[in-house]
Amino acid sequence: MAGHFAIACGKTLGARDLFPILSWIVAGGKSRCCRQPLPWTLMTPELTSLGLAIWAVLAVDPPLLLPSLVIAWMLQAIALLAVPASRTATTIGMILALFGLTLSWAGLTDDIEVHLLGFALGLLVASVAWSGASDPKARFLQAATLLPPMGALLGVEGMAAALALGVIASVLHRFYSKVVDHGPGSTGAWASSLAIGSAAGAWIVWVYGVDTLARMISG
Repeated sequence: MAGHFAIACGKTLGARDLFPILSWIVAGGKSRCCRQPLPWTLMTPELTSLGLAIWAVLAVDPPLLLPSLVIAWMLQAIALLAVPASRTATTIGMILALFGLTLSWAGLTDDIEVHLLGFALGLLVASVAWSGASDPKARFLQAATLLPPMGALLGVEGMAAALALGVIASVLHRFYSKVVDHGPGSTGAWASSLAIGSAAGAWIVWVYGVDTLARMISG
């Protein structure tokens, strides 16, 4: 919960203040430091994790349920850390990529060659993007951290579909942050929306697959 602060006193909030959600409810939605109300939006990551877990239980085949929960958590972690802590996000991304390749090697997803090609292409594009991400005006390139794990999990075709969905999700997230949550419109804010949207696209493709999504879109 680093980066979350009590509005009344400015003290950094610990995980105990917000997670698990039950502790927040028991405390009446107030911080321990000043006993002032905490906005429920501070629990967005925890609520999102809970929602993704329920989504996975309802939509994912049993053999892939536990891996899907791991993937959901790691995608969320990468999306939230891609801009403020890009090195940590990159490390998690490489672990997730290895996890995705392991699933393929174990026969739980497509052939390993498909996922190796996706990983290689994602890593190549990400490497080019990272070289320019240090420019403050190009912070959106930090979202490329998601490309290697996306390629390893989904293959080239799945990665392309995830990116297409990710663009739509990114615009929706930016609209929500700007209009509903009154967030800033800075380059960093757009970069965060792009990372979150890309992770959302990857999750949707992972859960439903390219073919199923194509049938859903075509009706």
